[in-house]
Amino acid sequence: MIRHPYLRIAPQAVESAHISADDGSLRRIFRSLHAATGVDFANYKLTTVRRRISRRMLVRRCDTLAQYAQYLGEHPDEVQALFQDVLIHVTSFFRDPEYYVYLKSSVFPRVCASLEPGEAVRIWVPGCSSGEEIYSIAIVLHEFLGEAANQTRIQIFATDISDSDIQKARTAIYPESAITDVSPEQLRRFFLKVEGGYQISKALRDLCVFARHDVTRDPPFSRMDLISCRNVLIYLNSVLQKKVLSFFHYALKPSGRLALGKSETVSAAAELYSVEDRKANVYSKVASPGRVLTEFRDFEPDKFATATPKPLQGAFNFDLKKEVDRVIMDRYAPPGFVVDGSLQIVHFQGDTSPLIRPATGEASFSLLKLIAPPLMLEVRGAIQEAKKSGAPVRRERVRFKQNGHTNVADLEVVPIEGRKPKSSDFLVLFQNLQSDTSEKRQSATAIRSKKAEAEKELERLRRELASTQSNLRDLVEDQEASAEELRAANEEILSSNEELQSTNEELETAKEELQSSNEELTTLNEDLQNRNAELTQTASDLRGLLGGVDIAVVILGKDLCLRRFTPAAEKLFNLIPSDVGRPIGQLRPTLDLPDLTQLASKVIETGRPMLLETRDLQGRWYALRIRPYETVKDQVEGVLVAVIEIRDKQQFSAAIVETLPEAIVVLDPEFRVLSANSAFYQKFQTTIAETEHRVLFELGDGRWNVSGLKEQIENVLPQRKPITNLELKQDVRKNGSQAILLSAYPLSYEGIGGNKILLVIRDTA
Repeated sequence: MIRHPYLRIAPQAVESAHISADDGSLRRIFRSLHAATGVDFANYKLTTVRRRISRRMLVRRCDTLAQYAQYLGEHPDEVQALFQDVLIHVTSFFRDPEYYVYLKSSVFPRVCASLEPGEAVRIWVPGCSSGEEIYSIAIVLHEFLGEAANQTRIQIFATDISDSDIQKARTAIYPESAITDVSPEQLRRFFLKVEGGYQISKALRDLCVFARHDVTRDPPFSRMDLISCRNVLIYLNSVLQKKVLSFFHYALKPSGRLALGKSETVSAAAELYSVEDRKANVYSKVASPGRVLTEFRDFEPDKFATATPKPLQGAFNFDLKKEVDRVIMDRYAPPGFVVDGSLQIVHFQGDTSPLIRPATGEASFSLLKLIAPPLMLEVRGAIQEAKKSGAPVRRERVRFKQNGHTNVADLEVVPIEGRKPKSSDFLVLFQNLQSDTSEKRQSATAIRSKKAEAEKELERLRRELASTQSNLRDLVEDQEASAEELRAANEEILSSNEELQSTNEELETAKEELQSSNEELTTLNEDLQNRNAELTQTASDLRGLLGGVDIAVVILGKDLCLRRFTPAAEKLFNLIPSDVGRPIGQLRPTLDLPDLTQLASKVIETGRPMLLETRDLQGRWYALRIRPYETVKDQVEGVLVAVIEIRDKQQFSAAIVETLPEAIVVLDPEFRVLSANSAFYQKFQTTIAETEHRVLFELGDGRWNVSGLKEQIENVLPQRKPITNLELKQDVRKNGSQAILLSAYPLSYEGIGGNKILLVIRDTA
């Protein structure tokens, strides 16, 4: 995710060197932004902010910075537009897939393994923008935990300086174009289809706490297992990077990890972090003996110097033992020096003039630039051997030339631990340093006799040695260039009074922890207030909906106890407010219903809705719909019973049937007459008592028991095969037989009784 969330300028930054004297208009723009938003941009990389300002200048048709600065002062809405433009919005789900693979395979297993019982997994995502990265991390963590996710406490903090982005991230609704990198399984488990796209599931949103927070100004959070701040530092200069990295160092647990973007490093505070995985760009925290949160002070007392305050000059403060030790070391100790792990000289001992020859150019304490070239290979090799073995290394009678003289010395390298937690220093001593007189003891005759023979061989060896030394210097220079950023962070070491530091340590720690706890509580309180407001609004909407719907609706829990009901349901189900919580089987509705408890249990078990027809004690008909009641997690938590009156519809249909000139008869599956219209009774001179609830083929002394008719009607329902215009002879109005046309159709509807047969009888002419 590319996002600039934290922009803050020190009081003197407006006059910083990277803003030239003719950039007064730029300063005015910065002041306008700071006054309107509370954010300063002077420590933001100037090339980037100039590009964003240039874009707004084109939009507003301003030719110069001065014109645009004046335009900003006259149009407050443009200040907000520029602010949003400078905050670069480039983010997506699962950006850099290898990073999330490393989280799932390496980071999360170690984090969960180090948790104490009941301890929460704590993650912080500064610069969360619209939330894609934080939800990607939450999804990967859920996938790693599997079934244990519901038993694991998870706290994910997402912060940003843009209130609008925080609101978008909290709502968590994304268009379909934003979820192209989400797998179908992840889409099914963690997203819900809503109007306008997809929304992160509520279970996942509840894990995340969103708040506006400026990491360069506000106290950081604490005890974090992971800080994922990817592609944020690249938009800040080195001063602000160092400050932010020191804050992150404080916020992490001792075993915590920091994740940065592919183009970012911790070079501004290299001593605080070590590389854990270069490809995923994940760093682990390095314990620091000094305070780094506020002043970024790294107190590392010199191994060879006292850490106590320098004694006052005077007779009463004279230390005889130290003075004696100093005189003995100056006169009798062998010359040497102390180097750190990067071969920087941190201490000189004795007269090192025969060993040191500073190179021309910029002053440096690099051992490879100060030591005499003939000694460079021997000393560097001995240090590397001591670094690997961890034991002293000694090489006797090392010969080297200096100022035209050949010298001999015993070289010894001794590792010294304690000044830094994870690296050693090396004491390099030159013992028995003296001139080599062996050449003078050789006879002149022997030398002359071998001189001619050895001249050519000596010349070849010189050329080979020169070539080797040249190659070695090139390799060393390359190594120095690759480590330049790390060494830059350690160029200056601040000394401090150890006694004063130890006295104030507890107060500083307590203050910082209190600030962090207060910030976290403020963030949690803000998030809870927002959620309470959402719940209150949702409850109000629900009450308004239930009260305004003129439909009898009853909501039952999974235990079939009454949860809620609408005012229209009070009369049909004989309900009063105190009935909430009672089992539905104990209620006495006015409807003619089968066992409602059994029907509701079946809907909960199958998950399929049911539709029935019933009537009340006064004979009014109703449609009864029973549907499963599902939660946001797609789990059935009960049933919803809705009753809709269908009296008017039935009366309207009956009126239509009564008006038709054709004779209409409705049969049940056993061919009993359920109802007939007036045209049927008039045409066949019969009554309701003689017709209804009797089998068709028994009516009128068997007049309908015609050969072939019974067989065809019996096939109407099983085969869904209608009869169309079957011609029959029937006695009509007791004045003789007459030809009629009979049609039979299957009549199906969801309700009590199931399928029916509709007979339509009309005259042939």
